Amino acid sequence: VNPLSAAICNGNNVTLTASGGTTYSWAPSSGLSSSTISNPVASPTVTTTYVVYVSNAQGCSDTASVTVTINPPVNANISPSVASICTGGNVTLTASGGTVYSWAPGTGLSSTSISNPVATPASTTTYTVYVTNASGCSDSASVTVTVGSSLVVSAGADPSICNGNNTQLNANSSGTTYSWSPGTGLSSSTISNPVASPTTTTTYTIYATDPNGCSGTDTITVNVNPLPNANAGSNVTICNGDSTVLNASGGTIYSWSPTTGLSSNSGSAVTATPAVTTTYTVFVTDANGCSSSSSVTVTVNNCAAPNPVISSSSTSVCDGNCINFSDASTGSPTAWSWTFQGGTPPSSTQQNPGTVCFSGAGTDTVTLVVSNSNGSNTTTTVITVNPSPAGTAGTSATITIGSNVTLSAGGGGTYSWAPAAGLSCTTCANPVATPTVTTTYTVFVSQGGCTDTATVQIDVIDQHDVFVPEAFSPNGDGQNDVFMIRGAGIKNIHLYVYDRIGEKVFESTDINLGWDGTYKGQPMNTAVFVYHADIFFTDGTTTFLKGDVSLVR
Repeated sequence: VNPLSAAICNGNNVTLTASGGTTYSWAPSSGLSSSTISNPVASPTVTTTYVVYVSNAQGCSDTASVTVTINPPVNANISPSVASICTGGNVTLTASGGTVYSWAPGTGLSSTSISNPVATPASTTTYTVYVTNASGCSDSASVTVTVGSSLVVSAGADPSICNGNNTQLNANSSGTTYSWSPGTGLSSSTISNPVASPTTTTTYTIYATDPNGCSGTDTITVNVNPLPNANAGSNVTICNGDSTVLNASGGTIYSWSPTTGLSSNSGSAVTATPAVTTTYTVFVTDANGCSSSSSVTVTVNNCAAPNPVISSSSTSVCDGNCINFSDASTGSPTAWSWTFQGGTPPSSTQQNPGTVCFSGAGTDTVTLVVSNSNGSNTTTTVITVNPSPAGTAGTSATITIGSNVTLSAGGGGTYSWAPAAGLSCTTCANPVATPTVTTTYTVFVSQGGCTDTATVQIDVIDQHDVFVPEAFSPNGDGQNDVFMIRGAGIKNIHLYVYDRIGEKVFESTDINLGWDGTYKGQPMNTAVFVYHADIFFTDGTTTFLKGDVSLVR
């Protein structure tokens, strides 16, 4: 057999050649192109010993063997498996799996025969490495190095702002991440369009990076202009109706507010003729478009004697009552002199003297003199003092519970009683009082808008007196015609009357309704009847009475 032994890489083959006979048979047949020829091709996947049986024409035979050894395979690998660089950048490619390495193409590689060349391609390139091990087995692997162009970044033109204002920066690029430096005065340093509010002129640098790691940079300077020094001038005082010129400085454009009383709302010099004290503000703008403001107050004095005006809580009062006085004068008075005829206190030098009390019915004059450096003026008002009524409520009384008494008020035109409990009316002069407990009644007596009060006490004696007549004669003579239960302290009754055989001939739940001696509309004959009575007293107690009553005709 030739060769006597063979070593191949997995996936390769070797031709085995036998000689010496006319027929051949190989075993095992696995991995052979044919097992009955002298020179089969062997492609085993594992190390295998093949035996060939050789026979000649005379029928003689012999055997021979050969071992085909499978060398370990090569697993070529490149790290990184994917690579991206920017123009001018590089990446180290590291191959593994063997002992001998060969790279193709060699363009942009630091070496084509080492395991870890540095790749610096000018454009995107796919590199293949061929790896061979000590047994001569080989494999290959490929990696594509993508070359991205450098990132172009534009921060735009340099803006100018006024101190205290802001501007938005906009980085124009295809980047996905951003970093601004310095971060001072920026709303964010990691977005493409931050708002910049520097207090001094500042140059910002923007760093942008795209998904391939390519980056670019640009700068922008934010110029900060100072605010103008606005000056509206000094405060001024004028008389009502006069004018003054206001002079502003600090800029090139001027705008005034409010415009009331001004000759113009623009210009550095304007004439002011306000009717009242007014504070004017001027907005000053300089050549850079920056603005600031300043204010001036024009105080308007009334250069005449003040105009006196009396303010009072009322112009009429009841005898002994009080009125509140205050000053409502115009024209800037500085001194006040009050005189209160019939009042207490009789005078005051306070601007607002407050409460003044008046006694004695009639009319009183209040005088106010107001003054300032330009003179004084006087005004008066008349206060009407109405007489107070002398209310009376009558004489106190004592009654038994359930009875009443008439109250008597006097001294006024209208009356109002309190409390209302037990009274027949609360606005009449003489209500009937039927209290169930001792009560003090107060009457409010009014006359001419003035009021007085008086009180009267009604003492209530709580006693229970019950009177039941033994006979009655319903003959129409007006004397003892009705059988009724009477007494003191009774609130109500429930009265039943029965004849001698027990038939009910009368029933009443009204204390004021008695039996007139009839039954079903017909007069009853002379006889003795039985009564039952439930008595309910005003203090909440009850009693039951039973007895006879004679009807006499």
